[in-house]
Amino acid sequence: MKNIFLYLLLLGGLVFAQNSTEIYLLDLSTDRTTPTNISQNPGYDNQPSFWDNEDLLYTRSRDGQTDIVRYKINSKKLEWQTNTLQGSEYSPLRIPQSEAFSAIRLDTTGLQRLYRYTADGKDELLFSPLKIGYQRWISASTLLCTVLVEDHMNLMLVKTDNPPLLLAKMVGRSLHRIPNTEQLSFIQQKEGENVLSSYDPKTKVIQPLLPLPAGVQDVAWLATGTLIFGQGNTLYQWNPNTSTGIQVWKKLEGINNISRLALSPSRKLLALVGEE
Repeated sequence: MKNIFLYLLLLGGLVFAQNSTEIYLLDLSTDRTTPTNISQNPGYDNQPSFWDNEDLLYTRSRDGQTDIVRYKINSKKLEWQTNTLQGSEYSPLRIPQSEAFSAIRLDTTGLQRLYRYTADGKDELLFSPLKIGYQRWISASTLLCTVLVEDHMNLMLVKTDNPPLLLAKMVGRSLHRIPNTEQLSFIQQKEGENVLSSYDPKTKVIQPLLPLPAGVQDVAWLATGTLIFGQGNTLYQWNPNTSTGIQVWKKLEGINNISRLALSPSRKLLALVGEE
């Protein structure tokens, strides 16, 4: 079995490593404030993304290795998706209009690349030789991603059979499409603070939106166009169309150090990463 490697990411000169985390699920259609721990697993459980409204992909450690699991929300069953002995997989994301997903593979040799995985267990290297850290599919052939360059990450737009387009430097891991628009959001480090920014593919304009509180690296967008992010055991919200500023949205019970966030396609379920 392969060893669990420390997943090191150089972001603005700071190093972040693996730690013990859990995956939680919160039903936004109710007033419930206690999310359900769906991973219940010692070690590293992280980087959730919804396959659809009924299934969730995430990174899970087992027996000294880190692979991708598919969690069936209704039946509460797990299905292992990878078992790559020469490397560990991270950050799974369904590829649009397909039954495949992509994930970052960190090989035992230290090589880090993006792969495509199919239901029959096959894998395919994508967009080599880019050292992709995080990803967001815009279409079946277009990827918004961060690429590790020396001691930081750059934001790039990559299309099949086209040279990658550099959009911004010194960016973070949270990449999203802003609801009800064609714009994309990302976090950029500027003068020591993390700034939520947008990119318009039509005009090519990058616009700063919101300076984020210290330490916030992960955000998500509700269907209404409201931004949410977590700190400690609290979820905060910010509506770009009002002047109310950042407000407390939900205080959650039984969870702390909220980080990664993922919303289901229906926007009724929220997956969170945190610690008990």
